[in-house]
Amino acid sequence: MNERLVNIIKDLQEIVKDMDLAVDENIIFEQACSFLRGELASEKRPFTSQNKIEKEEPATIKQLNYLKSLGIKFKDNLTKKEAYQLIKEKKWKQ
Repeated sequence: MNERLVNIIKDLQEIVKDMDLAVDENIIFEQACSFLRGELASEKRPFTSQNKIEKEEPATIKQLNYLKSLGIKFKDNLTKKEAYQLIKEKKWKQ
């Protein structure tokens, strides 16, 4: 299995455990695969001025909640790009 996928699964399992949730392992696997597909797609997407504008937009609620769940402190007015970078740094340090 892909090492990146294994790390994502471990992260999701930790979040589920920390939040004291009962989540089926198949759901965790499906979400990890979805997250990895998104990462791979964004790596392959050519950088255009439209992508740049989108990444300068405010971080999404989903990104902010995920940062909180990972225990990452962040500044107010975080952009999508900055949130992505913080998440990526945290996930690949492990």
